[in-house]
Amino acid sequence: MSRKISIRSVYCLSLALFSVAGCQKRTFNKGEIKEAMGRYNSPESLGLSANALNWENIKNEVRGAREQAWSDTWWPHYSKGLADRYILRSTSQKSENLSGRGVTISDFVQQYLQAVQKADPKELALLSPAEKYDYLMSKKSIPQALVDELSAYSKRHRGSVHEATLLRLEDKLERLGKYDETYSSLNQEYAKESRAAAPGFTPLLNEGNELASQLKDYLPITSHDWSLWLNTFSWAHDEEWAWMGICNGWSPAALREKKPVRSVMAIRGNKRVLLTEGDIRGLLSWAWGWQFPEQTLGAGVRCDASESRAIVKNRRIIDGRLCEGKGSRSGRCVGANTIFIGSDDQFAPVPGRFLRFGFDSQNRKTHEARLLNSLGNAYYEAEIKDLKTGSKRNQIIQITQACRDMNPGLFHAALVDLVARRKLGFVVDADRYTQVWNQPVYAYEMTYLPIQKRDGTVAAPGEPVLASDVKNDIYGEFRAEKTNRIVQVRTKVVYAAENGPFAFYSPNGEQEHREEMLSDYTLEISQKGKVVGGEWGLLPGTPGVKPLRASNASAPAAPDFIWNYPEKAVPNSDVLDYGVVKKIHECSLSPTTPSKFDLAPWVDSPLSYVECVID
Repeated sequence: MSRKISIRSVYCLSLALFSVAGCQKRTFNKGEIKEAMGRYNSPESLGLSANALNWENIKNEVRGAREQAWSDTWWPHYSKGLADRYILRSTSQKSENLSGRGVTISDFVQQYLQAVQKADPKELALLSPAEKYDYLMSKKSIPQALVDELSAYSKRHRGSVHEATLLRLEDKLERLGKYDETYSSLNQEYAKESRAAAPGFTPLLNEGNELASQLKDYLPITSHDWSLWLNTFSWAHDEEWAWMGICNGWSPAALREKKPVRSVMAIRGNKRVLLTEGDIRGLLSWAWGWQFPEQTLGAGVRCDASESRAIVKNRRIIDGRLCEGKGSRSGRCVGANTIFIGSDDQFAPVPGRFLRFGFDSQNRKTHEARLLNSLGNAYYEAEIKDLKTGSKRNQIIQITQACRDMNPGLFHAALVDLVARRKLGFVVDADRYTQVWNQPVYAYEMTYLPIQKRDGTVAAPGEPVLASDVKNDIYGEFRAEKTNRIVQVRTKVVYAAENGPFAFYSPNGEQEHREEMLSDYTLEISQKGKVVGGEWGLLPGTPGVKPLRASNASAPAAPDFIWNYPEKAVPNSDVLDYGVVKKIHECSLSPTTPSKFDLAPWVDSPLSYVECVID
């Protein structure tokens, strides 16, 4: 999916990452007036090489690339993740026993059982990647009593007004997932209809979820992703959730796993099922998304605020705001006072999380906030205590310092070390917004920019300038304490973009989509030649350079966070056997002369495949 429009600020969640599942706890720079790299925003937290911050060592690595990361869908929850029969859904054509659309899990399971009983190779090839894996690996049949329950559920809800409503809403979610010019109006339409209809369709979802839980021993991947659909529709019916999926799985898979090059006829005992290139990409993404390695390396924390115009002061994102006045509420921060946070445990549970703050940068511990409830968009209901008088009152507080905690000095070093030198790449959330879109970074290009000096001269691009000699350094008070010299950079970062899934991917790479991110920043270099920090944004009056217009309005364009896994890390094997998926993947890469599988009329050309025996 391409989102190269203004709405690109609406991102793909990793339901799991950085607010997210599977990441180690990490914190951010504590709002100190002079910000350097923090404990969890350091070369150690990212696993960078020992000399990664040495300016003389990295200054000439202005271009870098590794093998292009491959595209995949984020397997959105609205399409039931890996349980999506995407070949049927995308063509809108049915087979004898299968359909690609539907909102009752019972209908899908009954269709699956009919296809398995018929054992027609084409129908099996039209199943979802989850169903194919479950079919291949299943050791026991679904009990007849459960089959009867499924049948009764179908009869209760098939053709009902609530089924029709869910189908209509699911269609709108799919259209929202295109993120085109209709997004804003369609989003309002979806939210209004969904809120109104929720009391009616919730019983259908709850009953379906109970059935899904009973199916986990027989169809584990299928039931897992159906449950995600059922659960998410239950709690997120009043908000747009087309962005939710496993981009946190696709992104590391696209960096760590070779691109599948053909379909595979997987054989296990007397079972045979065709896994397409899209299926294999999906299974790899699922393994990395749900059964991720235990250790995560990263820098920065998810920004949970989208009111960028309100949280920026003097071109820099503030620590937060305390809302004053009668009627203050999330989204309407009346009479807000900027706050400066002195201490905060970002990962403490809410309610119960505490932070200390003040109303000027030099006195940051005059008040204490005990967070009572999350209101969204980085707003919290909080009990505010004046530490001098001991008085307490409930107010709304917005905490936004996580929206600037990714340090540009570390980001610059990570590009050189992880992309240019070690050829690993890394994952980036490319925008500082509430939602999360993880993207696999595989290339970059840096351009050093000139700097105006106080004496009227202009330093050549890439020439470090004494911090005291920089003219109109609007970020001067925030420079890391050890800053001696400054270099200014504009960097283009290239990452793979979502596209698919497809049964077949052309060898010419036309389905491998990419997008770019442009950011301006200054690097802070110590007297000893070490990069010690940086600030996002262009210095005012930079000769011959137009300022970038950030996608989030007044804040400088910058990534939210970056992360990676240790170099030799692999997914765990739990619900899905990663060893089996790797075997299928390796068969896809095999130089064996392929056979042809005709999946017309759903796929235009015969699919090349190799046979692969699974032990």
